[in-house]
Amino acid sequence: MSEWNVSYDSFFYADLQSPKNQKSGVEVPINKTSLWGDEEWKVLSMYLFDKGPVFHICKRIKDETIREFYAKWGYLMQMAKEGRHDEVSSAERETMYADSPYGETSPIHITIDGNPVDSGCSMSDAWIPLRYDSAEPCENMPQILRHYALDDSDGWLIIHVECEWPENFAGVNNISQIEISLEADDVEISGPRFSVREIGEEIHFIRPLTGQQHMLKILSSEPDEEEDDHWHYIRLTYTLEPDLSEDIFSIKDCSYGEIGGAGIIFAYDEEDDTVRTAFSSLYVNPPEEIQWRTVFHEKIKEDLTLTLQAGRDFGIIVP
Repeated sequence: MSEWNVSYDSFFYADLQSPKNQKSGVEVPINKTSLWGDEEWKVLSMYLFDKGPVFHICKRIKDETIREFYAKWGYLMQMAKEGRHDEVSSAERETMYADSPYGETSPIHITIDGNPVDSGCSMSDAWIPLRYDSAEPCENMPQILRHYALDDSDGWLIIHVECEWPENFAGVNNISQIEISLEADDVEISGPRFSVREIGEEIHFIRPLTGQQHMLKILSSEPDEEEDDHWHYIRLTYTLEPDLSEDIFSIKDCSYGEIGGAGIIFAYDEEDDTVRTAFSSLYVNPPEEIQWRTVFHEKIKEDLTLTLQAGRDFGIIVP
């Protein structure tokens, strides 16, 4: 990337596409830092375009955090490189992804002078320090780090958020306040595991985050198959007391790797809305016993809102 060129619709890649047709935005430096739990987030810059503003936001991933992640999960990544997928359970993979300090980009909501702006399009890229065994980073990432004076010894998640100006927008020079809100994602927390021994069995457990006691009652555990008779699965029906919404509680198969098959989701309507259904992974040869695990989807921290004031946090000069 020979020149610093931020495009509205191609993140940092304008120079890799059609630079003559790409208009670079006017940069408004912000460089505001805030802590979100134990995470450090920065609003780096705002770029002004005719269609709307673009914000560059980043999360710092400290070196020790990356080192701890690799120490914990390096063996799993090595097994994947060696093609030993059948030795890795879906629970391990999901837990590793949930533990990743890079993770998925949090939903971001932006308002300008109290008016919500459309921020439905975002793109991101990551910097992983080169001493780690990682995939090659975005080839423009070193220049991105230099432009924003970000320490390359730590990791970074750089997010490019595109917005459209609100209706009846008075003009960029009239902006007085910008609010950038990061929505906290649900975190998947594994609960107790179990196998079905008999119909009518009651399984008692505690919701980890709240300490509330629950009782799961097994109503049925039946084999089933897809229409082509090639893949087989187990359908489990149960009740839960006190009940939790499907957004909070689910049951998953603890199957291993590709031989165990891929997880499946079916739409299944029960006549009794207190009866819930879980499906195992798909199997060519189903195991004699399925081990299930309870899963909670919990929001463990509050949303973060950064308030930027004109004159204090940013100043707009349009050439």
